[in-house]
Amino acid sequence: MRKLKVLPIEAIVRGYLTGSAWQEYKKSGTVHGIKVREGMVESEEFDTPLFTPSTKAEQGKHDENIHPDKGRSLFKENVGSLGSLG
Repeated sequence: MRKLKVLPIEAIVRGYLTGSAWQEYKKSGTVHGIKVREGMVESEEFDTPLFTPSTKAEQGKHDENIHPDKGRSLFKENVGSLGSLG
C-alpha cells in the first residue's frame, strides 16, 4: 500500500451557461477565463462542452474557478505525467 496525495482540483465539464459561469459571463463575457460567444442567455447550451476546473477549498471556504491552463499546470506540478500514476 502506498499513501497518495490529494490533488484539490474539481474537474467540471459544462454544457450550459448556468451558476457561477453565468455570473462571470455577465461581467466579462468569459467562463473561467475562456472567451465564449456574445449574446448568450442564462442556461443556454454551449456550442461545445467546456472544461472548467476549480480549486477545492478547505471546508467553510469557497472554491476558486480557474482557467483550464491553470488546472493543467497544477496537475503537472503535483502529479507529473499520467505515466507516473501507475
